[in-house]
Amino acid sequence: MNMRKTYFLILCFIAQDSLAQGRFSQFYSMPLLFNPANTGRFNKSYRMAGGFRNEVNAVSSFKQSAISIESKILNSIVPENDCLAMSIVGIDEKSLGEGTKNDYFGVSLAYQKGLDPEGEQQIGVGFQFIRGRKRIDPPTYVFEDQLNAWIQSGFTNINIFQSTPIDVSYNDLNAGIVYQGKINTKNFISVSTTLYHANKPHKSFSGGELILDRQFGGHIGWENRPSERNKVYSFLLVNFLENQETILGGAIYQSTISTKRYEIEFGGSFKTNPILGQFIIPMIGLNFREFLLNMSYDINISAKNTQRRGATEITLTYTNATTRSRFLENKFIRY
Repeated sequence: MNMRKTYFLILCFIAQDSLAQGRFSQFYSMPLLFNPANTGRFNKSYRMAGGFRNEVNAVSSFKQSAISIESKILNSIVPENDCLAMSIVGIDEKSLGEGTKNDYFGVSLAYQKGLDPEGEQQIGVGFQFIRGRKRIDPPTYVFEDQLNAWIQSGFTNINIFQSTPIDVSYNDLNAGIVYQGKINTKNFISVSTTLYHANKPHKSFSGGELILDRQFGGHIGWENRPSERNKVYSFLLVNFLENQETILGGAIYQSTISTKRYEIEFGGSFKTNPILGQFIIPMIGLNFREFLLNMSYDINISAKNTQRRGATEITLTYTNATTRSRFLENKFIRY
């Protein structure tokens, strides 16, 4: 009990934050999790995506599942180079070793506006309402890693003798803006920014508080098309939080094989976070018909955090057109 009390005295006054979009490395496969302005940013009428991540640590594992469904709406009244879209997204996170379980359900709405007659310059604005639920089942013995996980989730001033489960529900609001532009026939760029926890959720409960401070994210992407059958994607993603910035950057190469219906892609990225450590992330993917299957593995290269051993991640995305043929046109770049 002395160890438990000591760690609480050190940490309980440091209110940290956790991202509602979680830890997915394949942000390009689950774009709604890091910016609601990405709603509708695809070249067909609707899109469905699912992802699973299993993060293995020295003493436990962290599992995260997510699913999203989005569709373009009011097509008959929206201008030709614009689109209005809405989506729903659900996330489930749990760590048995840390005794935490988080669930999120979100609804997004975004408008993509064409800035020129050809629709080659686009700007989009999106909003996302989230209903979140965080639960802690305190184990018999609490250690530093578990306390860190609780505090990073936004819990503070928890009763050091807390023995009953903590169960908190709250409303959250995210907002984002994204711009994409055509430099020339072979090069395209995308720049976006996101505000998480715009309403700064604050919930008090018996034995403590949940405080989620506002947080910002930024993204820049570049798409190069050296030939009709080949593409190169480069990206940099940053989430800003005091003393805990997460940086993810990398590149992916995509090539068509046999016919235009099948594409293979591979690449890698680098991710760093002061608490989680540093990782190299190789990725391989297959695009067949309307499906895109991606697999990746986070390899821990940080000597400071040997507790984080790695993470397996798999995502599957499906897109299709059901209404106007214009959605078959390649107006939206991937990143």
